[in-house]
Amino acid sequence: RWPVPSDSENLVFKAARLLAGRFPGKGARITLEKGIPPGAGLGGGSSDAAVTLLALCLLWEIEHDPFTLDTLARELGADVPFFLHGGTCRGVGRGDEILPLPDARPWPLVVVWPGMGLSTREVFGALPESLTMKRILSSMKGFVAAPAAAAESAEPPDLTNDHETTAFRQLPLLAKQ
Repeated sequence: RWPVPSDSENLVFKAARLLAGRFPGKGARITLEKGIPPGAGLGGGSSDAAVTLLALCLLWEIEHDPFTLDTLARELGADVPFFLHGGTCRGVGRGDEILPLPDARPWPLVVVWPGMGLSTREVFGALPESLTMKRILSSMKGFVAAPAAAAESAEPPDLTNDHETTAFRQLPLLAKQ
């Protein structure tokens, strides 16, 4: 288990407080046990926040629509809405506008964590401007393999990570992994 802040800086706390602000008089006692290292870039905090929104809606018997939850999730962070949807998705805008795609075939993947984390905010903040400029959705055509082709292919897609260079600069040990 990994230690995480249990105060107002924690995304679970923020998600619960945000939803409770919309539904006064509701409350819950939440215990968080982390199985994903904080700062590993695997969306642990964001997925925790998303599931907190979903779980509290169930617990408090709140009728919710996806638009409302997406709006709340966006207030918590750009990748929180993805975890409300899951599966294969394309994030546009700042990454918080989620477009579901057909799931690709599973393929083997190795994830290496060097025992040290990075701040998502700092990695995104250090991206080259060309990767963070506003784009219109139609400019995405051809940027990624067509969803149907990716889903049917027996070979893993040739993926790249635009964050690699920035992350390597901030934590050179990553480049050696």
